[in-house]
Amino acid sequence: MDETRNEVKAATIGAVVQAGSIGSVHLPAQSRPVPKQLPAAPRHFVGRTAELALLDRVLGGAAVIGGAGGVGKTWLALRWAHSRLDAFPDGRLHVDLQGFAPGGRPLPPAVAVRSFLDALGVAPGSIPVSLPAQAALYRSLVAGRRMLVVLDNAAEEAQVEPLLPGSPSCTVLVTSRRFLRGLVANHSAEPVGLDVLSEEDSRAVLTGRLGEDRIGRHGDAVDELVSRCGGLPLALATVAARARQHGNFPLSVLAEELREDRLDGLRSVLSWSCRLLSDRASTLFGLLGHAPGLDIGFDAAVSLAGLPGPQVREVLRELEDAHLVHEHVPRRYRMHDLVRSYAAEQAVDHERGLRRLTDFYLHTAHAADHRVYSHRRQVVLGEPEPGCAPLSPPDDVAALTWLDAEHRCLLETQRIALALGWYLRVGQLAHLLTSFHYRRGHLRDQVTSWERGLAAAERLGDVDAQAKALRMLGNAHTQTGDYPAATARLRHALELGNDLFAQGQACMALAMLLEIEGGLAEAVEHGERAVRSFAELGDSLCEADALGMTSWLHVLAGNHDAALPMALRALAMHRELGNRAGEAVAHNSLGQLAQATGRYREALEHHEQALARHRHVGGDAWSEPNTLDLIGQAHAALGNSDEARAAWQGSIAMYEEQFRLDIAAKVRARLDAL
Repeated sequence: MDETRNEVKAATIGAVVQAGSIGSVHLPAQSRPVPKQLPAAPRHFVGRTAELALLDRVLGGAAVIGGAGGVGKTWLALRWAHSRLDAFPDGRLHVDLQGFAPGGRPLPPAVAVRSFLDALGVAPGSIPVSLPAQAALYRSLVAGRRMLVVLDNAAEEAQVEPLLPGSPSCTVLVTSRRFLRGLVANHSAEPVGLDVLSEEDSRAVLTGRLGEDRIGRHGDAVDELVSRCGGLPLALATVAARARQHGNFPLSVLAEELREDRLDGLRSVLSWSCRLLSDRASTLFGLLGHAPGLDIGFDAAVSLAGLPGPQVREVLRELEDAHLVHEHVPRRYRMHDLVRSYAAEQAVDHERGLRRLTDFYLHTAHAADHRVYSHRRQVVLGEPEPGCAPLSPPDDVAALTWLDAEHRCLLETQRIALALGWYLRVGQLAHLLTSFHYRRGHLRDQVTSWERGLAAAERLGDVDAQAKALRMLGNAHTQTGDYPAATARLRHALELGNDLFAQGQACMALAMLLEIEGGLAEAVEHGERAVRSFAELGDSLCEADALGMTSWLHVLAGNHDAALPMALRALAMHRELGNRAGEAVAHNSLGQLAQATGRYREALEHHEQALARHRHVGGDAWSEPNTLDLIGQAHAALGNSDEARAAWQGSIAMYEEQFRLDIAAKVRARLDAL
């Protein structure tokens, strides 16, 4: 199993924790969520008897459902899965791998694995950085559990392999337009080829959707509709949607309209459907073809359209009635990738709509970031595009919920903004996603986001923006364990930094990195330089953070006389600012300083103060087990065995819940030696 070093360095002061090797994971029953991610089953499913029987024989194995686009691969997988729910009592995982999405950008395996770890209840801070380590943790969590994993719309074997459970208790369904021979050869997957529907089954699809009476009265027209649809379930569903909209129309009229296109198959059906849309629906249909992300929320669609909400709701309902979009969860809409490709071709002046949509994401992310992280410096935005209607989340929970739901769309918006030359927006989005990325453990996304931010700053020729992007990239590389890249980026940032804030931030980042790499003396120098920079600038929050960090560096270096006044000053400043997280860090620093000099009762008081602040509204579950461990050490030094045992047991329980198993083992060793 992959040995992965997962360094954690941010505002915390004290021992650096590591995920280490995953090993066996044992969670209490109540901590093992049962994910139920399957989309709804297709309502009017017809035929495929042989293929369904073949899937029945792969329980405990894997199957690759292959066939052309629109032939019904996903519908087959979902029909079978929903008919066998009792076989998977421990959960059903599903991900759309976007293997053939417009623009050719399949979902990276790391994003898919991360979504599975989230669904399986892994805390963000407990997720390893590297893809091999994430995949190992995923396999450990599903081992021995009767689960179904549906990997929809895969592009290639390399996208699928990290997502294979490796346990005979799990069943895997993969859908793809390619055969994926490597899965068959190397993983014993059963190939399930899917052809177009027969004429009989195609007719049965229309009968199920339109009723036997109507089908029976228009036999010749039905034959022509079946022929024009080419046996593609997606085309048949679209035709049936149009026929239901006009229940009093003879089917011969619909067949004649299709005939006028002089095309067969899905493109003919889509062309015909779009001609019948209202102007507003036709415009939004084209814009949706260019919208970033796998799906779009209703509020984002309002800004994309540049219309009032009630009108957009009416237009989306028209598109859904025409089977061109699907509201797959409440207030979120998506399109089949073939429909989306066609929609993009029909768009007129889509960049104006994308500007409105980009500003919706940018300004709403700004409001959400300010709501959750009000202490940090805020980026200054201009006015949004006319027709853009950004949101203002009412509280922290709503802000984080929005950021979670829109995260992939925000990243894709940033990518598109870079491609279109909207460079200022690229850097602003990188800034606004930073705190969220660290809070949720999206470390690779943080690297990607700031790589784009750096590219945008370079194209703008903005040296200050380049220095900031380099600093943020250096921090992100430190978090992912790429220390050579982090060092190069941070030293470059320090060279470019033209103002005190930039220099102070770069010095803090370098100090943390140097402490990890063992360069303690130079780390202290950079920490003290950061303190001076922020003090001269008058930035109290950053000065307090720098004081706290530098005091701890002095503790590590044995400079207790230098550490004490810095830690006390940091505590006073954080208290004045109302920053409880900063207070907790300062109390722990003072506690460890007292511990190092034999003042155990004073150490205990500081650590208990830190614990109280961790447990304040919002909590800090990541830092709490470390503080409990420190409380246990102080009690043990004072001879309070029962109190030490209780604190260490609490620490171990939290570390194991967070999969920080190496640290839990060290605390357990202290407990066993008590």
